[in-house]
Amino acid sequence: MGESLKKLDSQSKTFSTSSAEWALRTPESLGSLDLQFVMGNRHQFRETEFLNQIDASARTFFQELGSESRSITKGDRVHFGEDVLQQESPSGVSNEISEFERANKRRFAGPSGLYRNDDSDFYLASFAGLDFKHGLEYLRQVGLFYYQLKIEVARTELSLLKEFKQSRSNKLKLSSEEGFDARLDDDDSTDYDDMSAESDDDYDQGSEND
Repeated sequence: MGESLKKLDSQSKTFSTSSAEWALRTPESLGSLDLQFVMGNRHQFRETEFLNQIDASARTFFQELGSESRSITKGDRVHFGEDVLQQESPSGVSNEISEFERANKRRFAGPSGLYRNDDSDFYLASFAGLDFKHGLEYLRQVGLFYYQLKIEVARTELSLLKEFKQSRSNKLKLSSEEGFDARLDDDDSTDYDDMSAESDDDYDQGSEND
């Protein structure tokens, strides 16, 4: 779990750096074009490698966040991140996802009916009306938000795991101590009985001698 947190932190920093360079790498010929059009026809542009990198990032973020967004809309349980203790994800996750969508007036799952997992470019509905330049700025915000949320969940789960291990350790220690005390009680009881029997024998022998 600790290694997973370090990995997420590294991925977040890498994305922050690379996405900051997107604007510098964007040709003027693309900047004002509709992002949906560009990404939907990226194989027709010379900047194919650059566009494929953007596409890969978008798929990572919107596939998971879009799934969570639909769960929130339907009132289902949110499963963002791995839940090692089989408990509900932190309640703040749903609120943060919903708040991000409201602030940007865009849903991760796209408008109702436009988001389907079998679509090759399922995420494009969330970029409706954005030119390429502003679409990249929005995607950068989404990516940074995605990693921030991932890291928050990982830290919460790590804390829960530590609490669980500590609680289990305390219970085992208490159980062991209770068992030890019980054995002491049994031993003490036997000793007292033996001492009592020996005392009676000594008294009887003393009486006979008199």
